[in-house]
Amino acid sequence: MDKELIFKASMLQQQSEQIEQKLGLIGQQLHELRKFKSELEEIIKDDKKEILAPLGKGIFLKSTIIEDKLFVDVGAGVLVKKTPEDTQKIVEVQITRLDELADSTNEEFEKINLKLTSLMSEIEKNK
Repeated sequence: MDKELIFKASMLQQQSEQIEQKLGLIGQQLHELRKFKSELEEIIKDDKKEILAPLGKGIFLKSTIIEDKLFVDVGAGVLVKKTPEDTQKIVEVQITRLDELADSTNEEFEKINLKLTSLMSEIEKNK
């Protein structure tokens, strides 16, 4: 009986760790989207004509905005022209979906941890 409980506890611990990693990734994506949304708001509000465009690995290029539309990747490498306002709406939808995913993942995390705590108590009682 104890071996079975210990095995179940081990499995729950692994699930808990995987969910914790997933929550970290979701949090990182939310942070990046919120930062992008904020930068997009600055472009809309200030009608900026110059920006620092990321080239990768922390390298930026000062750029002049010559087009009032953004090219948005809608999947499979397909780019569609969108206004900054339309792009902002897309980002808001993405943030909402990620927030919902974070909430449901947090609920799952809590349920697994409750089961794990209960199982650990049972193991302790059987000692």
